[in-house]
Amino acid sequence: MKTLYIDVYFLINLTVDILALHFSSLFFHLPVRVWRLTLAGGIGAAFATATVLCSDHTALVVLFTVLGFLGMIFCTAGGVRLFRMTRFALGFLILEILIGGLVYFFYGLLGNLIKNADIDINSGAENRNLLILSVIVLLSIGILRLIGASFSGASSERSCEVSFDLLSRPFCVGALVDSGNLLRDPLDGTPVMLWKASDAKGKLPVGLAGDTPTDSKMKSRIRLIPVRTSGRTRILTGYRVEGVTVTAGKKHEKVNLIIAIDEEDGTYGGYSALLPSAVLDAC
Repeated sequence: MKTLYIDVYFLINLTVDILALHFSSLFFHLPVRVWRLTLAGGIGAAFATATVLCSDHTALVVLFTVLGFLGMIFCTAGGVRLFRMTRFALGFLILEILIGGLVYFFYGLLGNLIKNADIDINSGAENRNLLILSVIVLLSIGILRLIGASFSGASSERSCEVSFDLLSRPFCVGALVDSGNLLRDPLDGTPVMLWKASDAKGKLPVGLAGDTPTDSKMKSRIRLIPVRTSGRTRILTGYRVEGVTVTAGKKHEKVNLIIAIDEEDGTYGGYSALLPSAVLDAC
C-alpha cells in the first residue's frame, strides 16, 4: 500500500494549482501579481488537504471543494468583468485536469522506475516523493510553456490605432497589441501602453517626452511606472490621458489607459507603441 504524506500532498496540490492558474492567466491575457497567484495556490492546496482529512464526510468534501475553487478564482481574477472571470475559471478547470493527469502519470512512472532500480526507499519515502514532485514541476512547466507560446503567438501579431487627448491636443499612434506587456499602474491597476520616445518626442510638446513637465495640469497626471527588464528595474514617466479610443479594424472602443514614454526604444515590430492585450480583452 502506497503512503502519501500530508505535507507532500499539500505541495503537490500547491504546484498543480499554481501552474494551472498561471497558464490560464497567460492563455486569457489576465495580468496576475505573483503574491495573488501564490496565495490562490495556497488556498486551493489548503482546502484540498482539508477534503482528505474530512474524506468520511461527503458534505464537507463538497463544501471545501467549492470554497477552494471559488477562493482561487476570486483571489486571482478578482476585480475583472464577470465574462472574463468565467472564461478564466473554465480555462483553469481544464488545465487543472490536464496538469493533474500529468502529475498522476509521472508520479506513477517515476515511482515504478525507482522500484525497478532496486533503490532502498523505505527510510526516505518522503524525500523520494519530494524529488518526484520537483521533476514533475520541471516537466509540467516545460510542456505547458510550449503550449502557451503557440496560443499567445496569434494575439501578439494584432495591431490597432490608439487615439487620445493630451493638453487638449489630439494624438493618434499605431500600436502593436502585445500579450507580453503586463504593465499596470501600481496605484490603481490601469493598463500601461509603452510609447517609443523617438516617436513621442516628435509629437509631444517640449518638456513632456521623457522630461519633467513644468505644466501644473500635467504634473497631476504623472504616473511613475516601474519596469523590470534584464534583471534591473527602471522607472518610466507615464501620463493619464483623456478620450482614449482603440480602433481595431472596424471596432472602436473607449478604454482607460496610461501612456508611458519608453526611452530605450525597442523595435516594437515596426509600430510606435505596445498596447497591452488585456485592454482589448476587457472590451
